[in-house]
Amino acid sequence: MSTTQQETTNEEGSEETVEKVSGTCEERWICSEWSECTNGLQTRTCEDVNNCGTDLNKPLETQPCSTLKEERTPTGFQILAPVHLGLVILGVIIILLVALWKKGVLRGIIPSFKR
Repeated sequence: MSTTQQETTNEEGSEETVEKVSGTCEERWICSEWSECTNGLQTRTCEDVNNCGTDLNKPLETQPCSTLKEERTPTGFQILAPVHLGLVILGVIIILLVALWKKGVLRGIIPSFKR
């Protein structure tokens, strides 16, 4: 196995020489979450935490995407629930009107309901 030297600049701005043994470094990529979809693309950054200096197995950092949101089709329950609720309310109103008419309350209020 051969060794190579590579000049790099660290975060503090000073140069350092990194010695690597060829064939022994295994890339280990850590990637951020995908960004929001902008102009049909999502991006992320990936970093080799083993600092191999290669990108043979580097994951994709851009991917196509769509900004169209899926429209949900209402289910049967979502369509029928308001209809059933309306029928129940209508039924309650009819029952109340019949009960009030039988007690004579409506006859005193609305003259056309008199016998």
